[in-house]
Amino acid sequence: MALSAARAILVVATLWAASGALAAEDPQPAKDEFHFVVLGDSQFDDAATFNRMIDDLTHVRPAFVVQVGDMISGYTNDLATIEAEWARFAEQVAPLDDIPFVPVPGNHDLYNAHRRADRKIEALYRERWGEPYRAFDYRNARFIVLNSDAPGEERRIGPNQFAWLKKTLRDSTAEHIFVFLHRPPASLENAEALHEQLRRYPVRFVFYGHLHHYHFRSRDGIGYVMTNAAGDSGTAQTAVGSFDHFLLVSVRDAETRFASIKADAIEAPNYVSPDDNYDLYDLLQGLTPRSVELSRGEGYWLMALPLENPTDRKLNIYVACSSPDGRWQHEPQRIPVIELQGRERYELRLSWQATHSELLPSCQLTIPFQTQHGEWIQQTIDVSGVRGD
Repeated sequence: MALSAARAILVVATLWAASGALAAEDPQPAKDEFHFVVLGDSQFDDAATFNRMIDDLTHVRPAFVVQVGDMISGYTNDLATIEAEWARFAEQVAPLDDIPFVPVPGNHDLYNAHRRADRKIEALYRERWGEPYRAFDYRNARFIVLNSDAPGEERRIGPNQFAWLKKTLRDSTAEHIFVFLHRPPASLENAEALHEQLRRYPVRFVFYGHLHHYHFRSRDGIGYVMTNAAGDSGTAQTAVGSFDHFLLVSVRDAETRFASIKADAIEAPNYVSPDDNYDLYDLLQGLTPRSVELSRGEGYWLMALPLENPTDRKLNIYVACSSPDGRWQHEPQRIPVIELQGRERYELRLSWQATHSELLPSCQLTIPFQTQHGEWIQQTIDVSGVRGD
């Protein structure tokens, strides 16, 4: 018997391996494999969502995080206000701790009250974050940060920066190149010149923000990706890209991919308590049967609903009973809240009277259930009546 089973397993494994569906191979390490995250606009529009997103990233543990601009509200001439906003933003991203954070300047980060890039405001940015455009290498990739709103060069990549970009691209020996800027490249005054420059090199993706939604398009082998972390969106329609999210970008040797992950899609490892999991399962399985027989009495029908608390926690059970056509009436009319201590049993007895009804009554039990983290769940159980002899 054991030999036959082993032979069957061997046959199945051989078939799978032959088909290529599930080849039984050990995982092979990549020479270069890493993940990084791209965040879009935040601007304090929805600070709570952005803060939770940062907390999520501490569980994802990317190699580094890039935010493509508009991190603060800006649009003021008051440098003290701007400094305070940068201090507030620094507190928001502080939970990243040892995960490197790479900022990309946006218009809100560099503009004054007249909606123009300001050299004094840019100086504050430099003081906190370093150069507004720069490049760095990581493993088999080069990462290029551009400034699409430099003073006097708003909405374009200015001559000096463009010359630097050409040299940075030309000097790179990286297998992959990733480019980051705030404004959509297609909206820049020198958009075509920028694209022509990028397409000569192994630029895999260009990431940007500004319009507070998500989209992806491919042109000449380059993926152009707009992203939005928690900036206010114009439509609030997920189907057209208006949702809070971050991008998880994966590099594995010659392959590059990314995934858009919606905000609040990641839970901490301790999100679920095992006690809650098993208690709720036992409660649903063992509190009461799903059907109860109605036994005939003297001018009435009796429903005896057995209840047993299968957990060690105290339960409050709310019972509501009725029939589809309303012809069944039960006594007592008002069913009191049933309190069950851990492992306690109880029998709820209801007497029913009906007038010419082929439809049988049923009861719904509602049990407030509090998790170990303090969240309340309203769990319901439906019990149908079954006519006895």
